[in-house]
Amino acid sequence: MANLDTPPTQQSNSSSPSPNQRTTSRWGRWFLLGLLSLVVFISALPGYLGQTWTWWQPPDVAIIKSLQDLRQTGLAVPGWTTDEQVIGYVGGARWSIQQVSRADNETPFLLYLLPQVYFRNQPAVEWNDIRGSQRWKIADQKAIEIQSSNLEKPAIANFFRAWSERQTFVVVQWYAWPGGGHPSTVRWFWLDQLAQLRGQRAPWIAVSIQMPINPLEDLGPYEAEIKAIALRVQDALEKGPFQGYYR
Repeated sequence: MANLDTPPTQQSNSSSPSPNQRTTSRWGRWFLLGLLSLVVFISALPGYLGQTWTWWQPPDVAIIKSLQDLRQTGLAVPGWTTDEQVIGYVGGARWSIQQVSRADNETPFLLYLLPQVYFRNQPAVEWNDIRGSQRWKIADQKAIEIQSSNLEKPAIANFFRAWSERQTFVVVQWYAWPGGGHPSTVRWFWLDQLAQLRGQRAPWIAVSIQMPINPLEDLGPYEAEIKAIALRVQDALEKGPFQGYYR
């Protein structure tokens, strides 16, 4: 039986919200913001995973012709000589593969380039494809910076030792894009999403530089050398296929 001696709850006549109401309102705003972010992410996810929805149509890549030409011809860098350039399949993707020579007393190296050649192409498993195709084992991996006067901030690349039964390499790899680069596909993904909000795209090129070394050789003396090579490659991409992006 109800206790009839309990006084009724008094209601405040004040119009100001209570602390609980203010907390609820704040959480409501955060919930709506999170929901909006989720909608944007879900709308972009099918393209990132290679799927498609009929209402999802990303903008074209303005410099796609320059990227297509790069795969056919390779990258020209002043002062370097391309001894040979072929289009080779790595994991089902068609890469430009160059053997590059510098001065007579410097070790030639291999330059692998996989440019975006279709507006729906997105970076995915390129590093795994290279590692698997060459049956590499990897050690001494770390991130290095590629700084250039053409970049607002350094590009980031993976630096490591890779070896198989046949050959040992010092390797540097990254996804290059106008104004920077990074080995992570996630970094490119969010950069591309921001570009699409402006009606643009973030074109990309997967870069893998492989310099042969002796087995078990110390990588220390090679770090500065291969960083200098990576810098010249990034600069050549900025002045070559990426140049039209800034017009």
